[in-house]
Amino acid sequence: LAQGMADLAQATNRPNAQISATAVQTVVINVATDLTFATEAYDNDGMADLATNSDRLTVQTDGAYFVWGTFRLASGFATLTSGAAILTVNSVERARHISTSDEIDFELTVPLNLVAGDIVRLQARWTGTGGPGNVTTRLLTASFIAAP
Repeated sequence: LAQGMADLAQATNRPNAQISATAVQTVVINVATDLTFATEAYDNDGMADLATNSDRLTVQTDGAYFVWGTFRLASGFATLTSGAAILTVNSVERARHISTSDEIDFELTVPLNLVAGDIVRLQARWTGTGGPGNVTTRLLTASFIAAP
């Protein structure tokens, strides 16, 4: 029982953060755009500071994380040829989900080894005609898995 309680406490207190937004954000055709966020759902490790940097989570604790990003590319384009959700760490692409259909909901989850100070961002990119495109609902989460 004691071990179970210790495991529960560790799981409950591990670093986790989630930020989201629902207001429309414009994304210019064929430009990877950092998405911005307005609401902090939870953050028990100080990764989010939306008043200063609304486009990121900043890692405070070294370790392995599951990073999850999702958004909806809802309107503004005449035709949608392709779209992509991109996760960056320190402005370097680390994962990408590409669609070459008329998909408008984008999502990707990736395990990443991160160190304190790493900046994690979610980007949207699309090609087609018309525009600019509009991203609506979006979410970025980082959940600690294990220490290095």
